[in-house]
Amino acid sequence: MQKESNVPGTCRKCGKILKDRDEYCTHCQVELAEEHIADSDKETETSRPADERKKKIIQAAILLVLLGIIIFRIPAIISAFEHKQPVRTGTYETNAGADLCISTLWQISRMLKEGRLPDSSIVCPISGKPYVVIEDAADITVFCPDPGQHGLQELRVSRMFPCPEVKQ
Repeated sequence: MQKESNVPGTCRKCGKILKDRDEYCTHCQVELAEEHIADSDKETETSRPADERKKKIIQAAILLVLLGIIIFRIPAIISAFEHKQPVRTGTYETNAGADLCISTLWQISRMLKEGRLPDSSIVCPISGKPYVVIEDAADITVFCPDPGQHGLQELRVSRMFPCPEVKQ
């Protein structure tokens, strides 16, 4: 780099006499612009690897969080695809007809979870009558139309209690 000149009417870099009141001649202005562009390219090149590294770290962190969530939810995902068997509490002994009715109530329970109501084509396998559907503001309950044929007082399922309930 040359020593800058402070003489009025001459280029500050190379000392050429200028016709205009500019500080630098055209040739020196181009050189200065090129130096400035080269300096800014070096700055962006040095900042890019740091930015790329930060971006990769953030992506890896997000990936690990999502992977953790998936691993945490695997048991729930597996249980969603398993066939659920009727759960009985107590020591009720039911006959084969009651077991068929309970099996149908499990199907109705699945329909209620999906937001569908059973229609009149779904009937109790023993009595042949359609199930009784009672809707109120809080819940939808489906009853066996004739639980006495199963030797029971009540056989029902609801959206809030999806497990078939037996009252003897």
